[in-house]
Amino acid sequence: MADVPDKSRISQLALAIETLFGVLPITVVGGFYALMGTAFGVVSVLVSIYQRSLSASLFWLGILALALGGLIGITGLWLLVVVSELGGTRTIRTIALTTSAAGIVTATVALALAVRDDALRWTTIYLLVSPIVVACHRAYQVFHAPAGLSVYS
Repeated sequence: MADVPDKSRISQLALAIETLFGVLPITVVGGFYALMGTAFGVVSVLVSIYQRSLSASLFWLGILALALGGLIGITGLWLLVVVSELGGTRTIRTIALTTSAAGIVTATVALALAVRDDALRWTTIYLLVSPIVVACHRAYQVFHAPAGLSVYS
C-alpha cells in the first residue's frame, strides 16, 4: 500500500503555492498600485478641494478609498496567512479576518470596475481573484481553529 502523505507536508505545499501564486503577486503589483494610488489620491483630493471641484473630489476620494482598501487588504492577507499557520488570540484572528474581508470587498469592487473595460486582461483577473481564493481558504482555517492554537496542531 502506498504511503499516505503527511498532513503537515500537504499544508506546507499549500502554503508555498498560495504564497507564491496568490500572496506575492498581489503584494508586489497591487502594493505598488495601492501606494501610488494613495499618494496621488491624497494630492489630487487636496488640489480638487482647493479648486472647489466637487466632482473631481468625489472621483479622487473613490480612488483613494480603493488604494487604502488595497493596502489594508494586502496587510490583512499576510496577517491571515501568518495567523492560519502560527495561531493567535481571538483578537488577532478577528483583526486578520476583518482586514482580509476589507481586501476581498476592495478586490471585488476593482474587479467589477475592470470588467466594464473592453481591454480587460487575464492578468488583471488573476491578480484580483487569486488573493480572494487564498483569503477564503485561510479564513476558513482560522475560523475553525481554536484560539491560540495553530490550525495544523
